[in-house]
Amino acid sequence: MDRSKHIGSSDIAAIIGVSPWKTALQLYEEKLGISEPEYNPEKEIRLKRGTRFEPLILDQYVSEYNTAIVGRNNRYTHPEYPFMAAEIDAEEQDIEDRILNLEIKSASSFMSKKFGEQGTDDIPDYYAAQVTYGMLCTGRKNARLVVLLGTDDLRTYDIPYDEDLGNYLRQEAVNFWENHILAKVPPMPQNKDEFRKILDKFPGFHFKVDDLTLEAISELKECKQKIKELEEYKEEREGRILFSMTIAAELNSVDALEDKFLFVDEGGKQLASWNRQDHTSLDQKLLKSEYPEIAESLMRKQQIRVLRIK
Repeated sequence: MDRSKHIGSSDIAAIIGVSPWKTALQLYEEKLGISEPEYNPEKEIRLKRGTRFEPLILDQYVSEYNTAIVGRNNRYTHPEYPFMAAEIDAEEQDIEDRILNLEIKSASSFMSKKFGEQGTDDIPDYYAAQVTYGMLCTGRKNARLVVLLGTDDLRTYDIPYDEDLGNYLRQEAVNFWENHILAKVPPMPQNKDEFRKILDKFPGFHFKVDDLTLEAISELKECKQKIKELEEYKEEREGRILFSMTIAAELNSVDALEDKFLFVDEGGKQLASWNRQDHTSLDQKLLKSEYPEIAESLMRKQQIRVLRIK
């Protein structure tokens, strides 16, 4: 399936700005072939692992819930907008003879806090968008997210079709396709890196600020000052703790070979520590001295722009 020819359910979260993995501008550039998807080895391994796990998770779900699966990996397109398409992981026939879209996911156990009580529709926004978009394309009114958290926490979440959310997703998908992809007009950038990427295309210029920008500059200046004050306060507090430890060590004639420093309360509960840990770094001076040619070949010089507040 050529993903450049349609908007899929995995794209919609990026379009509406809730995807933790991709922005609308990145999606736009991928669809038009302006840029290749950024290769991330860890993400690639995670995606391949998820693809391998999906059939196993589905089999586990069928075994535990004794449900009837009537379709797997079928592709549907929206009846009015053929560029809107969704591949549904599986389709289930429930006891009321309804056909439900099933979305199968695997995630780390650390993700469990992002999910609510099993059986509810309390799931992360990006999954909610994907599941609702699937219902939008199939025309169905019910879906179920089956997620395996870690290795043994299988959960199900029932997602009824939300008319308002569905209308919003359809509107945003149509807008993205017609006003950006077909018109070849990039969407608004969503973060600092994307703003910088666009600004690098322009020569420098003087910009007379508007009220909102003036307010942002003033607030950023204030924020930087607070950070500076907090850093100074942090340094002072850390120094106070180490001072107390030094006094305690001298008063108690601590063995010089002892390598562990702990702060505990009256009940013996550990509050802080100051212990050794391994730290590896490159000795740049030695490298330049002993192997100047290698050091020179490894140097990378680049120009960057820095936002400074006057």
